[in-house]
Amino acid sequence: MIGGKNYGSRDVRDGEINKWVIYGYDKGGNDLKVLGSGDGGLDELQEEFNDGKIQYAYVKLKDPNSELPKIVLIGWCGEGVPEAKKGLFNSHLNEVSNFLKGYHLQINARSESDIDPSYIMKRIEESGGSKYSINVDKSKPPPKPEPILPVRSVYKPVQIPNITEMQRNAPRDRIEPVRSVYEPIKVPNMNELRRSAAQEKVEPVKSSYQPVQVPDISELQRNAPQEKIEPVRSTYQPVQVPDISELQRSAPQEKIEPVRSTYQPVQPPKPKPLSSARLAFLNAGKETDAENKYRKEREERERAEREERQREEREKTKREEQERLRQGREERESKRLERERAEREEQEREQLEREEQERAEQERDQLEQERAEQERERTEQLRRDREEQKRLDEEKKRAEKERLRRQKEEEEELLRQERLKLEDEELLRQQELESAENGGIIETKTLSARVIYPYDASEDNEMSLIEGEIIVNISKIDDGWWHGESKDGSRYGLFPANYVEPIEGEAEPDAELTTETEDDIITDIEHVSEDWWQGTSPDGVVGLFPGK
Repeated sequence: MIGGKNYGSRDVRDGEINKWVIYGYDKGGNDLKVLGSGDGGLDELQEEFNDGKIQYAYVKLKDPNSELPKIVLIGWCGEGVPEAKKGLFNSHLNEVSNFLKGYHLQINARSESDIDPSYIMKRIEESGGSKYSINVDKSKPPPKPEPILPVRSVYKPVQIPNITEMQRNAPRDRIEPVRSVYEPIKVPNMNELRRSAAQEKVEPVKSSYQPVQVPDISELQRNAPQEKIEPVRSTYQPVQVPDISELQRSAPQEKIEPVRSTYQPVQPPKPKPLSSARLAFLNAGKETDAENKYRKEREERERAEREERQREEREKTKREEQERLRQGREERESKRLERERAEREEQEREQLEREEQERAEQERDQLEQERAEQERERTEQLRRDREEQKRLDEEKKRAEKERLRRQKEEEEELLRQERLKLEDEELLRQQELESAENGGIIETKTLSARVIYPYDASEDNEMSLIEGEIIVNISKIDDGWWHGESKDGSRYGLFPANYVEPIEGEAEPDAELTTETEDDIITDIEHVSEDWWQGTSPDGVVGLFPGK
């Protein structure tokens, strides 16, 4: 029906959400063609359906429950479609659905409510399995499904489908498992860490402590040289007090500056360095403090490692417990979804069987009605054909009678003209004989006339008249109709007598044709005899004149 190409369905499947394409029939045929496409979703697609056509739409939408893309096939049969084509809708829809594979939901639409966007989205939600969400009120019962209206179609003889085979071959909606958003934290393997740590060669920290023997203080004191400690001498030098009066007298009478002090502070001598024995004793005390500090740091580090291992073990146990709980929830949810899917499939199967049974009954009734209607139409067509044939026969007979009548009239007219011609010839012979008996003088009674009104011949035995021309050889057959011929001899026949005016100077019975001048031209010459000719003068008078 569509040829060897999907004509846009692949673009819909591989395209974005809300992309659609609509198909319709070529005018006068059953081949599908693309009527339009777009990416505006159901609102834009709804405007493309025509009430007087059968159309098929292929649209990609999003499931509100699972957030997954769903392909919907819509078969549209408008109310204005002729009854003869409605019967083909079901069989054509089956062929289209087999050709446009990969859809998740099929909708048979016959009215505006069937292509309403809210109704289609509701069908997608119902076909997507579980309709749970965080804010769903569990106390409210689910809404009742709307009753499915019976399919109104003009039945065409088809085989009753095998319900079991259709269910077995029907495409199944694949339920994608709900993936957890939880991502477990990768816990390092302590055994691996320990093994790697053990493999690393740790260089021990060498202590700077060198054990020394504790010296005997008393022995050191006895063997130490007896250094004489001399008293520290003072550097103070007493200042002699001068005689003030003497100074005043001897001092110049100038600016007196303040007396500066000559006192110098006493600097104690620097202590001597400690002996080697005392220095060794003090260093031994410092080395003992370093070992104690190192030991405390090592114990503190080991304690921190134990606490870290215990904390990691607790977290690992907690994560394993959470994972078991999550797997249990997912398993219960999967079983519940599978149970709901089985119940939904059973309901759909029962609904499909009821629809098929109702459809079969409607198709049988429709078939009987169509057969009766076809019989009536066939009878009526036969009656119309007989009447049409009878009418054609009568018209043929009338046409044949008319043809025979005209043929008879034409034959009679030919006979009459032939008779008139013979009569004219006979009259001419008689005139020649009389002329010969009377010594060559012919008595002529021919009449000429000038046309004063034009006339168009309406019969075959009539002649047309041209205003101003000369008609010669006129015979007065009747008071209203005369017989004559044109001056050039190209026309002859009957004409109305009141359309012409006789020309004065009609030739006398025994008159000859006379001319006024030598240059006159005589026309219409006929050789009546060897010595006498007949002709027409310039003024229209017909008569005889000597041939010499």
